[in-house]
Amino acid sequence: MATDSTNFVLRWIYIDGNILKTQLDGVIYDKPVAKHFKLNIGMKYADLCDVLFSKLKINRDKYGLKLKYRCKNPDDLKFGIIPIDDDEDVELMFGVVVSKGNPLFVELYVEKLLIGTGKNLTKNPHVGVGVTFENNFVERVGESSYSRCLEVDAIVESRASSEKSSFQSSSSSKMLVSIDDSILKSGDDVMIPMELRKGMLFKSKKELARVESGCNWMLKARKRSVHNHFEIMETSGAHTCMNTTITQDHSNLKSMDIAEAIRAQILVDPNIKEKVLLATAEDVFGYHPNRKKISNAKNLVIEDVHGSWEGSYRELPHLMEALQLFNVGTKVDWDFKENEMREVMTFKRVFWAFKPCIDVFEHCMPIILIDGTHHYGPYPGVLLSAMAVDGFSHILPLAFAIVEAENLSSWGWFMDRVRKFVAGRRHGICIISDRHAGIMAVMQRTGWCEPLDHHRFCIRHLATNFVNAHRKRGLKKDLVKLASQVQPKKFELLWNQLVLIEPRTIEWFEDKALEKWSLAHDGGKRFGIMIINHAESWNNAIIDARNLPITSLVRSLFEKVVDYFDARRVEIATQSLNGGIFTKFATMKLRRAIARASGHQVKLFDRDTWLFQVTTKKDGLKGGNNHIIRIHEYTCTCGKW
Repeated sequence: MATDSTNFVLRWIYIDGNILKTQLDGVIYDKPVAKHFKLNIGMKYADLCDVLFSKLKINRDKYGLKLKYRCKNPDDLKFGIIPIDDDEDVELMFGVVVSKGNPLFVELYVEKLLIGTGKNLTKNPHVGVGVTFENNFVERVGESSYSRCLEVDAIVESRASSEKSSFQSSSSSKMLVSIDDSILKSGDDVMIPMELRKGMLFKSKKELARVESGCNWMLKARKRSVHNHFEIMETSGAHTCMNTTITQDHSNLKSMDIAEAIRAQILVDPNIKEKVLLATAEDVFGYHPNRKKISNAKNLVIEDVHGSWEGSYRELPHLMEALQLFNVGTKVDWDFKENEMREVMTFKRVFWAFKPCIDVFEHCMPIILIDGTHHYGPYPGVLLSAMAVDGFSHILPLAFAIVEAENLSSWGWFMDRVRKFVAGRRHGICIISDRHAGIMAVMQRTGWCEPLDHHRFCIRHLATNFVNAHRKRGLKKDLVKLASQVQPKKFELLWNQLVLIEPRTIEWFEDKALEKWSLAHDGGKRFGIMIINHAESWNNAIIDARNLPITSLVRSLFEKVVDYFDARRVEIATQSLNGGIFTKFATMKLRRAIARASGHQVKLFDRDTWLFQVTTKKDGLKGGNNHIIRIHEYTCTCGKW
């Protein structure tokens, strides 16, 4: 989506939630984004409040607003909170946004205050009751947005610590319980509580549910704002259950329990089949849970390790920002979907290409292999990828995109950015792909069409389509052999044989130009690469990551790219120490060509133009053919050069 960053910014609005501190990110919000809309740069504090009252439908006669925004510290890349109280604060906020250079994702936190009480409606004691930001403090640190962010954070932390100490001193009779505490006794299959009583505290609802599972004893508990833990408020009498096994009742075997049993398997292989997990659950619990419980348990483990799917999409912009910050020159582009009122914008697509990959492509063959693979999960999409082939004949990942589906629009959007950010003004590039309708249409557009660039078909996909259309044995092998011939006369011989086997061949190939699939008619554009196996090998390498939330998928791709460059560095260093001039792949091709040419006879015809005649080695009925080689034109009538 193209925006003019000098006029407005896209604002993410959070409300009716809590600001939480984390060791990894600094501060986060515990509720999803409530609204997306645009704010004009240069607006005043009163204008900002008017917009928020209107967009969030807040009764201004009943509530006031407390505004804060999240700002990243460039030293540790953690977030802090900065309050907004007047026009100067609004101006400072927009100044921070413009200085970042990427104004698409600016987060504004809105707290509702009851008029006349000053009471905050959020529940988190760290940022709610009793936490204010003095005006004299704002004026004192106004010259530095980042230092202000950190000092404000320090005040919040100090007051939170004070409140925590106060709570502990006045509530010493409370017992904070963890799943690892000695109050739990280990049974055969579950951890069994010896006694649960009113007033016990648990860090999370998950821990409380884990402790009380396995029996029909009931309790009531709720999360209290005074200590931010779950507290047992009421019980149905004393709890001294000594059961050591789960019954055969459906309700007693929970996804949470299954998740603990299958956790290790999922960590090793996130793509593990559910039937394997089902067998594990049967072995552990002696019961056959339904597939839904297995699926839910698997999702619980994935979310515990990689975060939630919804949270992953919220964190994606921050991850991309970090990748660009630490890999200067990395290209990222976004596409958003607007609602009918053009107020709410949701994620649609994202493209990224790492700077080292862009730079290396200049030294690779002018070949780009493109392919798409599914991204699974609650929010399915498609991962589009563009690959090059380096001098080692290894795949070089060039660019990626997460899109909604494979279609003309998504492929066009992706290839436009490959041209803009990766290929640039370099032409003579050959795109090799399957015959997806979206790709076929995009390759006819200005920017990738002949004569500046070229499009060729993957012969394996073409042969599969051919076999599916005619349903005869051996056709796939015959077509691959036909397409791989480099000499026109051998191509004609095999073509006639194929037509005899399947007469409908001529009709099927009527709309498929020879240069698109025949190596003998290719003109050297595809450098002998007939299939997109390189791209599909990459898809197989990331098959586990395709089942993970989107940020984990991006991290996995980044780590694969890092591994690629590290492996090439080791390979180059090893070959250099051994006196190698060319890559191992190139050296093997040269040696093979020299061995095959050892019996050829060469005759010079024109020294000025370097025109030669080569008579190939006679081997039974093969060989003894004459070919003309023009060194300056890099051609040979054999078709192999």
